[in-house]
Amino acid sequence: MPKVGIGPVRRMQVFRAATEVIARETFGGTTIKKVADAAGLSTGTVNYYFTNKLAMLMETLSHISAEWSQDLRRAVEESEPGEPRIRVLIEATGPTTTLNRLRWRVWTAAWSESLHAPELRTVLWRSYKNWLQLLSEMFGLINSDLGGPAVDLAKAARVYD
Repeated sequence: MPKVGIGPVRRMQVFRAATEVIARETFGGTTIKKVADAAGLSTGTVNYYFTNKLAMLMETLSHISAEWSQDLRRAVEESEPGEPRIRVLIEATGPTTTLNRLRWRVWTAAWSESLHAPELRTVLWRSYKNWLQLLSEMFGLINSDLGGPAVDLAKAARVYD
């Protein structure tokens, strides 16, 4: 039985390790053992927190999506209004950092794997809709900063994406 309060720490270890393994091996090449080894955990520990490989991969994808969205929102909202926010938005969404390059690889691998896993498609579409909503909000903030005209923010988000 794991120590009380260790669950969130272990899950975070698995999410980080799974992100690295998926980015390197794609979803098909990712195994519980590879993730456990990368996290410095036993396969039994990983299996304790995730019912199977697909559940681990889906939860990792949800975690990455939520974390990326939080990072984007924070970066844009904390930046200087106007054009600096545009630059920050581009940097925060693009493969401009080591972390974002990993995120991009995982996201791409997930879409490829979703052809074979309907459960994964559900997670991806939910994440994608949330992502577009966040982009719409950030474009609305930037447009307001610049005193721009009324625009279809949802369309701007889809075009940008």
